[in-house]
Amino acid sequence: GTKAPNIVLFLADDMGYGDLGANGAHNESETPHLDNLAQKGIRLSDMHAGSSVCSPARAAVLTGRLGMRTGMTANFGQQNLYGLSLN
Repeated sequence: GTKAPNIVLFLADDMGYGDLGANGAHNESETPHLDNLAQKGIRLSDMHAGSSVCSPARAAVLTGRLGMRTGMTANFGQQNLYGLSLN
């Protein structure tokens, strides 16, 4: 039978499109391992984040919902102990 594909999603904070060598970066950042993955795999280069900050963006990826639907509209602080609600 056909094997299911391996899917890897990288969600990086503070990384722009032009920061990867695979996207033609001309800066001091070197990303040889990511460039190798990009060369050997399928690149999906048009993704829209559910938020401009970390915690709500990650919650959107995990749940498929925007922050207003999950109650996740700002980054978690050090005082937060539990994460997303199970509802």
